Amino acid sequence: MPQKTMMGYTSPEQALLQLASIKKTTKKLKKHLQKYLDETNTKNTEDAEPLERAKANLNLAYISAALFYMLLRVHGVETSGHPIMEELQRIKERFQVLRKLIGQEDTRSLVIDGEATGRILAATLKDLSADKKRKLRKRRKTKQ
Repeated sequence: MPQKTMMGYTSPEQALLQLASIKKTTKKLKKHLQKYLDETNTKNTEDAEPLERAKANLNLAYISAALFYMLLRVHGVETSGHPIMEELQRIKERFQVLRKLIGQEDTRSLVIDGEATGRILAATLKDLSADKKRKLRKRRKTKQ
């Protein structure tokens, strides 16, 4: 019967592989924790925009789930069939949805009301001659 080591592994190689996995997860965790701290440090999350608040909450959810995942791995628990993997996948999917929403928000186009712009310009530029104002109105009508 093989002898179990401290973390539940039978060989030092398995323990080293596990440590490498934990190191990789720790780096990801540190990145998400820094993002969370940056977002919550600069402003109160209650005052933040909904998408910013969602991003901060997702980072916090990921941090919590990743810490629990690491705890399971350190104790030698097999995580491939564990519900924590479903939770991590769910959080990953929510990040993708959030990225799409943020992208849609950034790509909204600005619609300019040409008629209103012409009226504003004509009223503000009072020192234009009547001829130049007529040309401006004519140009505005041809663009519509």
